[in-house]
Amino acid sequence: MSFTTSASHPRAPRYSLPGLTAVLDLGTEFRAGLVVDISATGCLLRTQSALPLETRVTVIPNHRFDARLPLEMHARVVRVRTVGDEFDVALELDALQSAEQERLQTFLAGNGAARR
Repeated sequence: MSFTTSASHPRAPRYSLPGLTAVLDLGTEFRAGLVVDISATGCLLRTQSALPLETRVTVIPNHRFDARLPLEMHARVVRVRTVGDEFDVALELDALQSAEQERLQTFLAGNGAARR
C-alpha cells in the first residue's frame, strides 16, 4: 500500500453511504468511483485510476439516494493511496453555499452511518 498526501487538517464527521457512487468531471474526461465515505468538507472515492495531487474536479453524486444531495460539488485531490489494484482518492470540497452545506449535513446525518 502506498500513500501520497498534499494536506492534513482536522476532519469533519465522516459518514458511509453503502452503494453511493459519484462521477468525477476532470474537464477533459470523466471517471467514476465508489464513495467510501463523505463529510461536509470532503469525500474519499475508490477508483480504478489515480489522479495527480491538486487536480481540480467536479464531483457529481449518484442521486438514487436522495435529491437533497448537492447536484455537484467542486473539489481538489489532496491524497491518493494505492489499495491493491485500485486507488483511494481523497477530495477536499470547496466551500459550499450555506444552504447547500446545511442540506448536505442534514442528508449525511439522516442517511449515513457515522464512521470513526
